[in-house]
Amino acid sequence: MKATINTKQFANFLKAAAKIISKNSSLPILEYVYIEVTETEIQLRVFDLETELQTSLSGIDLETGGTCLPFSILNQFVGSFKGNLITIEANGQTANVSGMKMQTEKFEDYPSSMQFSSPNQITFSPILFAEFEIAKNFLGKDELRPQFTGAYINASEGRLQIAATDSHRLFRADLAASELEFGIIVNKKTVTNLKTIFNLIGSIDENVIVSYSETNVCFEQGNAKLISRLIDGRYPNYNSVIPKYSISETEGHRQAYFVNVNKQQLISEVKKVSIAASKSTKQVIIDIADNEIKLTCKDLDFNNYMDTIFNCELQTELQPITKIGLNINFLLTNLAQILSPNVTLQIQEANRAVVIQEFHRTFLQMPVMIIEAKEEAEAEVENEIEEEVED
Repeated sequence: MKATINTKQFANFLKAAAKIISKNSSLPILEYVYIEVTETEIQLRVFDLETELQTSLSGIDLETGGTCLPFSILNQFVGSFKGNLITIEANGQTANVSGMKMQTEKFEDYPSSMQFSSPNQITFSPILFAEFEIAKNFLGKDELRPQFTGAYINASEGRLQIAATDSHRLFRADLAASELEFGIIVNKKTVTNLKTIFNLIGSIDENVIVSYSETNVCFEQGNAKLISRLIDGRYPNYNSVIPKYSISETEGHRQAYFVNVNKQQLISEVKKVSIAASKSTKQVIIDIADNEIKLTCKDLDFNNYMDTIFNCELQTELQPITKIGLNINFLLTNLAQILSPNVTLQIQEANRAVVIQEFHRTFLQMPVMIIEAKEEAEAEVENEIEEEVED
């Protein structure tokens, strides 16, 4: 086989492939790039048995055939190559890539592409990339609950939604209405890398065609395809977890405190007091009274303490709450997704979820228990031990 390819296009494919390619795989050929030359194009693939990247490039001096080249050395060479065109010639067990010889594997031995049986199809606008970029921050890490490690695309009751949760916080995006009825859980590698990959070898401004079956999903844009196995399992009923809050008493809603504050100031103040936070709990205590918000962080083990007070706008018909504890990292992650200069925290009680809504997006964070003194913490542990013994 022989083919001459545009260097920049080939380099971009290899950058995208780096997000998918297997490292130290038990199947050595998965550390290679599949290259097949037809009479009209060059077909490229990488596959880790769970996620597959495909694309096709135009070329010149095409001679049909195929080969597999080692990704690591190929990526280094192409990344440092100065010419505009790269020529690949393969014959038997060796290949010549613009003057550099490489060992090859038979392209016939490369694993077959994932197949779809009676796939369904839906078209997303480029907003899908933005939603996945947010969703990746909310994915769980517990491999014993694999459904929490992926993002859920759900179409039901005329709504199309994307959701992600690690059981401590949750993200939901309400997209365009849909007549379809389906739910698929997309794996973490696909959610995390979709935008980067299509930015390199697709077109970030074009619609994305999503084809799915019971076991696989394919994201397609132009000549680029990202195919992955779906996560098997039942996704939690996330809509039932998100409370409906309102300022006034309304049927179907809980009365709550709507705390409007400058987003950048809140982020800055949280980071400032977090210096004194316990490394184990990573907790910030929020205390709201009238139109002031007080943030407190402390470490009972080292007697560290710091607080700060600044203005906010409080809308409520309830008495001011005392305190609510939140995980600092989770709160900062939520705030980082907000585009507006101001953010409104919807708070109901110290033991109920905090909700942030902006445009079509909803963010939820569960509170953490506040322990005021070291003695209380020790008593809490003793109580838990006694309960376990009694059980």
